[in-house]
Amino acid sequence: MKDILDSVNKNNGKTKCLISLYGFTDLFDGRPDYNSIIIDKILIEGKYEALKKIYNLLNNQFNTMLTFDGKKFFLFLFLDEELEWPDLKPEAEELDKLIQEKYPNLTGYRINTEHEKLILIPNTWNPSTQKFVVSFKNHFPTKEEIIARSVDDSLWKS
Repeated sequence: MKDILDSVNKNNGKTKCLISLYGFTDLFDGRPDYNSIIIDKILIEGKYEALKKIYNLLNNQFNTMLTFDGKKFFLFLFLDEELEWPDLKPEAEELDKLIQEKYPNLTGYRINTEHEKLILIPNTWNPSTQKFVVSFKNHFPTKEEIIARSVDDSLWKS
């Protein structure tokens, strides 16, 4: 979580800044060595209503961050302990099973298990949607809060 917050502070207000979802301990020829991946979070992409249900189910079990890039919603679940790469898919399957037990037939979400996933950094401008990428830590905002923060650039100026 600290890595993401450091990137947010460093890139605050810039345009379309991408970062890898996961960190790496080693590089190979200047590129991430995927054998050294650090899995410290789980990303769930989806529609607002589906992610709200998932948040309400899991918010006491994880530190969370909801991000809106002007088009899509992303719910980050920060893990207390890092996972090894092969363990992410079984963990995601267990999480999905828990969600489906509470909300049978819930659709409109996907647990991301891609190790090469890039994400837009919060507090940066997304030119394709003409909105700021906004995030809410350990709080699930109303739609009105999200809209107000993503389009009102006066909130981002100091």
